[in-house]
Amino acid sequence: MTAFYFGAGAGFFYILGLVFQGLDLRGKEQTHKYRVWFFCTGAVLLHSAWLYRQIFVAEGVDLGLYNIFSLVSLQVIILVLLGSAYAQLENLLILAIPVTLFSIVLAILPNESYQPRQLIDSGIAIHILISILAYSVLSLAAVQALLLAFQNRQIKQHHTNDIIATLPPIEKMESLLFLMLWIGIGLLSAAIASGYIYLEDMFAQHVVHKTVLTLVSWIVFAILLWGRYQLGWRGSVAIRWTWVGFSILMLAFLGSKLVAEIVL
Repeated sequence: MTAFYFGAGAGFFYILGLVFQGLDLRGKEQTHKYRVWFFCTGAVLLHSAWLYRQIFVAEGVDLGLYNIFSLVSLQVIILVLLGSAYAQLENLLILAIPVTLFSIVLAILPNESYQPRQLIDSGIAIHILISILAYSVLSLAAVQALLLAFQNRQIKQHHTNDIIATLPPIEKMESLLFLMLWIGIGLLSAAIASGYIYLEDMFAQHVVHKTVLTLVSWIVFAILLWGRYQLGWRGSVAIRWTWVGFSILMLAFLGSKLVAEIVL
């Protein structure tokens, strides 16, 4: 029951943070920034405590689909909060918090098809941790791309009031996107390398689709970064390539677990 209260408290704090961030988006200045930080930080602490109880259960370590989804969403929130100390990333919370709330609700649901593991090798644990962090950063890049697409659309339609007025200049938004992509592909490269080192066979039948899709996603992001600095890709081209790469990675990261735990 205590775990439930942690989860409920996290959800409540996330909602308060979302409300105040929404108020900032409606105005031209971020007058509620510290309230957003306070409530989101409290939500992260409660979410972390709740998720710890969700993952480390009596039967072993539960890395089922819903817990992984919730862990990724938690890391995205943490990255946004940390990044907002150096860049104006708070606006990403408008999209990130609802996804995180949804992930908490899903993780509360029973998942009888997944059996917690009794023991995870330290090497495998490192691979899993790096993979989740890579997915979290690239998820954040996908959210940034959505916000950039919205900003592009509003500017083209000459709508420069309200939300658009609170966003950084479009050049800075694009720079932030590509910074996230560089960090993300670096972590994804480390995840692939650690999988090669620690997994017995990256192309075994039960993980071959995940490996192939991850490699394809890496290639898409690499082409995008090459196109950025060799061909000057930006705007809608960068947004499309970001979402193509992220969609493939999402299939690799969550799609295989979705099929294994729910469909089958």
